[in-house]
Amino acid sequence: MSKGKLLTGILLGCLAAGVTALFWDDIRKWLNTTVLDWVEKSFGYQARKKVHKVIVRIDKVGTIARRQAQVFIGKILNREEVYVDQISVCELDAKTRRKLNQGTLIQEFKF
Repeated sequence: MSKGKLLTGILLGCLAAGVTALFWDDIRKWLNTTVLDWVEKSFGYQARKKVHKVIVRIDKVGTIARRQAQVFIGKILNREEVYVDQISVCELDAKTRRKLNQGTLIQEFKF
């Protein structure tokens, strides 16, 4: 394989990965609605559950990779990265709810 074909393959792979990462939320929604409905109609509910597990695993791997990339880039650029973890207020204990009602609750981590 020539260097030109190898470089072209790498660039196309990076482009495909970037486009997939950019539109992943839309792709995931489409997979979880349209594709899973089609799988259920064609192959049954058990197949739908199995395909859904695969989609969830892919999403978890993508999330881990994205977070690791953010940390890596943050270390290279010497800047702090901010992660937002959305949880339900019902999941918080009473002490944390009181702090949240007083203002904004911030939890910081240093790398």
